[in-house]
Amino acid sequence: MKYVELGLTIKEIREDKGISQKFVASNIMTQSNYSRFENGIIDVSSQALLKILDRLDITCDELLIILNKGTTFEVRKDIINNFFNLTYNNKEELNLIIHKIQNYDSEDLFLQHIEKVCESLLILLNTSDLKKANMGLIEVWYDLSKRNRLYKADIYLINSILFLFPIETVRTIKTFVERNIDFYKGDKDLEMIKLNISVNFSLLLIKNQLFEESLNIVDNAISLSKQLGEYLRLGICYIRKGIIISHLNQSTNTSSDWINKGLNILQELEENNLLNILQEEIATYKNTLVD
Repeated sequence: MKYVELGLTIKEIREDKGISQKFVASNIMTQSNYSRFENGIIDVSSQALLKILDRLDITCDELLIILNKGTTFEVRKDIINNFFNLTYNNKEELNLIIHKIQNYDSEDLFLQHIEKVCESLLILLNTSDLKKANMGLIEVWYDLSKRNRLYKADIYLINSILFLFPIETVRTIKTFVERNIDFYKGDKDLEMIKLNISVNFSLLLIKNQLFEESLNIVDNAISLSKQLGEYLRLGICYIRKGIIISHLNQSTNTSSDWINKGLNILQELEENNLLNILQEEIATYKNTLVD
């Protein structure tokens, strides 16, 4: 993107909002240099551009939409969005994403990771061989684990494949991902991923009969659910806590009390499909010898 086009677009936004150059440039650069930027004479640093956008109440994504004249996503973004929105049991969608990546003229490591994930998911769908499918996923995890920091797109990618790994690997990845999420403290989208990881990990621990560890995970997830106002996850966590308590045989509150609290929340939210899934979970994992 040429800075001439960028400056002229910023100028158009500023004038449309009725904001003065003096206001936008204040404490960022001289008004003279800002005027030269708007007229496409000079470029500005990325740090200065972010401050200008903040002054104009415009996000980076919004600026890209404006620059592309309403065409929201370029090819790369289209591929990434398709991946994060796909249904993992849809072979046609998985193959289409792989085809788009292979036709994309770039040695793009992130897209290569997505391609490996799609190929692994296809192997799993076609063969039900988790070990064979994991080979590609392990390559992706190995590449990401070498980094000092995970960026938001990396975190989304890992979240999408985390529970296809063995439990010990999941435990390691979970710790690594959560440490990186904490770097973005206050980002609600990433806090939601942190919550989802804990909720999903609790079931994996239950399946492996690691009830004490699972109880700790669930209690933390209950606290985070309340903090985020995520009542659907709260209902799931209450049900999981009831299942866990049925195995630990704790005296404070019966397992049925917790399960019923969770079921009531999901009923109030009219989450009927999820209710059916959780009722099957209760039937499968609750210890019926107690409570």
